This record gives sequence, C-alpha cells and structure tokens, in this order.
Amino acid sequence: MTAAGIRLAPAGGSDAARSILRLLPEIARAEKVILGPRSQAFEAGLGDRLAARVVACASHVGALVLALRTAGVERGDRVVLPAFAGGAAAAAAAAVGAEPLWADVVPGGTTLSAAEVERLGRGARAVVVVHAGAMADVPAIAAAGGAHGLRVVEDVGGGLGAARAGRAAGTWGDAAAVDLTGGCLRAPGEAGAVVTRDAETERRCRMLRNHGQDGVHRFLHHEMGCNCRMDEVVAGLLGERLPLLDEVLARR
Repeated sequence: MTAAGIRLAPAGGSDAARSILRLLPEIARAEKVILGPRSQAFEAGLGDRLAARVVACASHVGALVLALRTAGVERGDRVVLPAFAGGAAAAAAAAVGAEPLWADVVPGGTTLSAAEVERLGRGARAVVVVHAGAMADVPAIAAAGGAHGLRVVEDVGGGLGAARAGRAAGTWGDAAAVDLTGGCLRAPGEAGAVVTRDAETERRCRMLRNHGQDGVHRFLHHEMGCNCRMDEVVAGLLGERLPLLDEVLARR
C-alpha cells in the first residue's frame, strides 16, 4: 500500500477448496467447531508474528465492536473517526451507540490527521485510526489524543504486514481489529481478529465474543456479550496460510 494510491495484487495461497474438504472431516470427528485447537493455534501464530495478543473473531466489524467496548466506549459516547475510510469503523461505532466525530485526513494523503484529532478530541472517548491505503501516523495521533485522554483503536483492515519503525500495524494503540476476509490471508468466509498488548483487554474480548462467558463456567454470563467466535474451518485455513504471508506480501 502507498499513500499516493492503492496497488493491489492477487493474494494467492493454498488451494482453499482442497483444504476445506480435508479439514471438514477432521473437525467433524473432533466435534469442536468453535473455540477449538485450530483457533487457538492461529491466535498463537499471528500473536507470535505481531508480538501481541490475538483474539480470533467471526468478522472484522465484530472485532472492531469488541475493541471499542474494551476501550470503554458506551452508548452516547463520542468517537473520532476518519471521514475518508471504509464503512467498518462507522458501522462498529454505530453498533455500540457512539456518536461519530468526522475528522479530515492529512493533506495529500488518505489517513487520519493528528491535528484533527487534537481539534475534535475534547469530550470524546476514543479515536479509531484506519490504515487506509497507507499506515497512519499512530504515534502522532496517540499523542494528540492523549491530551484529551482518548483511547486509541486501530482499524488495520486488510493491511496485515504493514509496519512503522519495525513495529507492526495494530500494535500501537490500545487495541486493533484486523480484517482477515480480504487482504493477504483471505479467509474462506468472514473473519477478523482483535490485536492488543494488554492482558485485560484480551481477557474481556475473549469473554465478549462468547456471549459474556469466561470459557470455564458455561451459561454464566458475566456481562452482555455477543456471538463473534471464529469457526474451526476458517481458523484451520488461516493457520495454513499464515506461514505464506511474507511470500504474499513480497508479491504484492
């Protein structure tokens, strides 16, 4: 991705149809279609690559909703959003009942302006930084938002593999959401993930994606959650494609 424009190339990868046909009988025999070993292995693999904690989710927007909720965004809160971006960030903000504050992008670029965050941030709860066509200057945005106490949520979208100063996109803010449906890994269906370096954020995301259950005591709902769990077929295929990420990025 470049600031001047977006150049796309085929993502490539293993033969999805053959992989799915091979995975289905294995998963059926294991009788574990969600929150199973393939989801855990994918989370561990992506987490190792990003040097962060990863929570596999059913969709990109779902991951953004979890990230916003763990950032403390509630109904009626204001959230700074880039006016130039895809619809995922706006949809997630609407889902939690937040009021959007539309901010402009940097001159001549496609990513959120730190000066706009500073201008609009007073009284807001969080800012969503969308890496649209290029990686945004998250350190500058976080510094601008820090003056107002804003939590920083990154929307990496399909930009998995992007980095600034050797640090991966999605690891600069309080939490981030990655779109695994498009981009480089191309899940065979909807898929996303929350990325964070904070243990408590990870714990809450795992609980929220599973109807508020803690994964130990079934049907004990600690808070209002949702069904945002990645299934084992998707996780299995993503796990097979993850080692190919560097090769795919080099081709793109």
